Amino acid sequence: MNYAYIRCLPSDRDMAAQKETLGTHPIDEWVREEEYQINEALDALLERLEAGDVIYVHSLAALAHSPAHLMAVLEQVSEKKAVIRFHREEIDSEQPLSLNLEQMVRMFTEFQSETVSLATKTGIDRAREKGVSTGRPRKKDKNVREALRMYRSNLYTLAEIREKTNISKTTLYRYLALEKDGDE
Repeated sequence: MNYAYIRCLPSDRDMAAQKETLGTHPIDEWVREEEYQINEALDALLERLEAGDVIYVHSLAALAHSPAHLMAVLEQVSEKKAVIRFHREEIDSEQPLSLNLEQMVRMFTEFQSETVSLATKTGIDRAREKGVSTGRPRKKDKNVREALRMYRSNLYTLAEIREKTNISKTTLYRYLALEKDGDE
């Protein structure tokens, strides 16, 4: 059997890019993972693999969410005498790699970086769905208004304004620029 394994990624939520890429291969069955950090469909696929089966995957990061997870999946596939083919990296699990050490380390560094990025984006998306605001917290409006009033009065130094309001020079200038842009 030839399987295509696709996973919901923050950059490919509907998995259209993965479907397009893997659609060029001889696929008998599509296996979909609806969430990035869930592996139910993958685990079920690994359980039913048989010798000679092939799993086509878009990339290392579309298959596994960490180097340890990738190693565990590769070991299970090897035990079953099946094969995984990674489209983007052009790797086949049963073929020796023709990479030098630098190329190999670069590939795995990129894989690890991509998995961390995907996990972060997934976490941010989940937090937003729950109504949690992300990013740097905004300064309190009262403090900003006071800093702007003090600045305009020309009676205070920037250091005094920062000390009394806890508004940095950069933040103060940003708000002044926003007001200027709003007046035009």
